[in-house]
Amino acid sequence: MSVWQTAMTVAATLMGTISGTLLGSVLKSRADRAARVHEWQVSVIGFFGDLVAALSSHYVSMWDLESARIRGDRDEIAAALAASLTTRDAITRPRVQLVVLAPRIRPGVDLAVRAVYAMDTALDEDSRTEDQLKARRLAAKAALEDLEVTMASVMTELGAGLPGDARPARRAKGT
Repeated sequence: MSVWQTAMTVAATLMGTISGTLLGSVLKSRADRAARVHEWQVSVIGFFGDLVAALSSHYVSMWDLESARIRGDRDEIAAALAASLTTRDAITRPRVQLVVLAPRIRPGVDLAVRAVYAMDTALDEDSRTEDQLKARRLAAKAALEDLEVTMASVMTELGAGLPGDARPARRAKGT
């Protein structure tokens, strides 16, 4: 074999090795990034589920508390108030985790939290009527549903979920 053929064989071998190494590195980097994104999505969905569960529990507690306040039953008010303090406290951690990891949905999170908290009439006894409670309950329910739609849209845009256009439709006003 001539020197020229040997040099070409060595050069081709080196180029193949370098190309393979670079390609492997690029593919591994992409796979690692995809794994990190998936891990982030799983964490965010977990925190979102925790937040929605906590908000739903507080929503029910506030309904019970406000109904007891309307009826004026002191013992029932005391028990419902204690329950509502526990459910309210459960909102803090998943809310903070979610707004830190997914700041894009923070406006929806804040709106849902404020709407559920707004069911409380402790400082506004004049608003303590059946109609006001129903209106605040409906506003809280709408804010929770809007938050779910927002979260689903964000996750779909990021490639989570089933292939195809799986975006949920926006809730119609007044329903």
